[in-house]
Amino acid sequence: MRLPQELIEDIIDCLSDDHQMLETCSLVATTWATRSRFHLFNTISLNNKMARQWCSAIRPGPDGIARLVRTLVLQQKERYRWLETKFLDTISGHFSSFQCVENLSIAWLDLSDFNPESLARHFVHYGSSLRSLHLSYISADYSTLLTFLQLFPYLENLLIHTPDLCDDDPPPRVPRTAPLFHGFLSIRTFDSASSPFVSHLAGLDLRFSSISVFDCDFSSGFPLTNLLEASSPSLRSLELDDISFCGDFWFHSSRHVH
Repeated sequence: MRLPQELIEDIIDCLSDDHQMLETCSLVATTWATRSRFHLFNTISLNNKMARQWCSAIRPGPDGIARLVRTLVLQQKERYRWLETKFLDTISGHFSSFQCVENLSIAWLDLSDFNPESLARHFVHYGSSLRSLHLSYISADYSTLLTFLQLFPYLENLLIHTPDLCDDDPPPRVPRTAPLFHGFLSIRTFDSASSPFVSHLAGLDLRFSSISVFDCDFSSGFPLTNLLEASSPSLRSLELDDISFCGDFWFHSSRHVH
């Protein structure tokens, strides 16, 4: 008896967390393979070694396995970073195949190794699909980071954890090509030297429905006020925990904020 394709897919969906069973199902028949691979490759985590293995085993191109990846985690270590222009140029065909990624997480990214052209070359292919971006221990100046963020016009969730940001001289003037971010912003572990970045975010006419700020030092000023005011028409949730600031903190919203 031949099972309906809808029933086969429902059965495979129930096995979405069992990779061993999914691998077995993918070998049963062609009608089983597509749905099994959808779950097998939904989330991919790559470090330098695994990225090389991926490139040697997977055929590049928008119609390959990479199109199934929805969550991509790019792992680096502080003293061993592989997400650099020189290396990415050698695997650009594979790297640009991730055109359906909705969630991207990158650790220890140093944007000083990129110019605007190489940033676009290696990251713009995420722009049409990316909805959530998590940056941990990123190193950059303000203008380069803002240029990087503008590659993702449909981004809804942005989490920046422990950034190493340096000021620009003169201050950055990044053209706003489209409104950025209409969802969730989370900022963690900012020191007072990083607070100008928040001012620059506010200057980009951002709209957030939820803002969370944890363990941040704004003692040299409180530019977060500007960001909150800019988001006030859409802001629904505000969470502040373990922050330092000087002077009075005042924020007015025309909507109810939880």
